[in-house]
Amino acid sequence: MSVRADVFAVVAVLFRFIIVSATAYGYDEVQLEQLRTTHPHQCTKCDLSGAQLGGWELDDALLSGSNLKGANLDNTELGSADLSQADLSEARLHGAVLSRANLQGVDMRKAQLGNATIDRANLSGANLTGADLWDSTLRDTDLHGARLYMAQLSRANLMYVNFRNADLRKATLAEADLRGADMKNANLEGADLTNAKLSGATWVDGRKCKSESVGICK
Repeated sequence: MSVRADVFAVVAVLFRFIIVSATAYGYDEVQLEQLRTTHPHQCTKCDLSGAQLGGWELDDALLSGSNLKGANLDNTELGSADLSQADLSEARLHGAVLSRANLQGVDMRKAQLGNATIDRANLSGANLTGADLWDSTLRDTDLHGARLYMAQLSRANLMYVNFRNADLRKATLAEADLRGADMKNANLEGADLTNAKLSGATWVDGRKCKSESVGICK
């Protein structure tokens, strides 16, 4: 093969790489406009991957089954929104408000949810593997059967959360507030509970943790 042919082959490979990289999170502009202009906002099963939605007011939005992978939703208002079965993997949701949102079965693998408010939401069956929920508020949220393998939950408010049958293996729960939480049958293998508040929580074996329980159920 000639030098010229070699150069052409390399350029062709680089061009394909650039095209694939550019379209990896290629949201549909028509569908994005639909979301922006409808009231209440709605775009079910839409391709909004990589969309810049930071700071949008999307309370009560209908986004079930939509692809929001890698989207920027920092500080977005999503109270009571329907995001069931949506793909939010690798999405940014720092400071987002998802109070009372329907997030059942959502894919939030490696999502960034630091300082987010997700109280009284439905996250049952959700996949939060490797998600960052540092300093977030999930009070009274339903996480039964959710996957939280290696999730970061340090300093999170997890009071009265339903963790029944949840996968919390190797999750970091250091200094988290788990008072009144229900962790019956949850898998806590390798989880870090350093200085976690466990007063009144239901432990994995069904017993109630005593008021002085910190880091371990007494």
